[in-house]
Amino acid sequence: LPAETESLFDRIETNSDIDRNVEQEKTEQELQKRAIAKAYLEKQNSLSDNYLLGLLGALVGALVAAIPWAVVSSQGWFVAWLGYLIAILASKGYDLMKVKTNMKKLWCVLAAVVIGVFAGQIMSDMIVIATDEELGHMFSDLFSYYANNFGEYLSINIKNLALGYVFAALGSLSVFVNIKKETALIESLK
Repeated sequence: LPAETESLFDRIETNSDIDRNVEQEKTEQELQKRAIAKAYLEKQNSLSDNYLLGLLGALVGALVAAIPWAVVSSQGWFVAWLGYLIAILASKGYDLMKVKTNMKKLWCVLAAVVIGVFAGQIMSDMIVIATDEELGHMFSDLFSYYANNFGEYLSINIKNLALGYVFAALGSLSVFVNIKKETALIESLK
């Protein structure tokens, strides 16, 4: 055979080897993906079904994040990005309690965000009252005031709370989307 023909056969064999190697790598990658998926699913199955524990963890996370919300809000600054922090810490608190991830997690985190924003707004009002020279003397009576005049408090502060919830919803939307994606992934692995 001429040298050019031998060179052509060598290139064809080399390309076949490359194709086999690519297929082998794809198979190995698919096996790795399956192993990771199996391990993730086994981890999910080992977690607790105690969603009250998850709610408690989410509430603790949301209340911790409500503190910066209160400080920033009491200064009259924009707090939407702290709604994201409330949602992130609520989700992390849920996860720290080692409870299964599904749509119940979304509801637990959502409830924690609602309570966290409300608590942050109340703490913000408390900071404003405590730092106001004329109203500072009322601080010791603040809890009884809230308990006795809850409806009046809501009617006075409904605008602040509504804006707080809107900004918290905008800030925490990506957290809720991630929870839905994770839930869909877990369901697809089953």
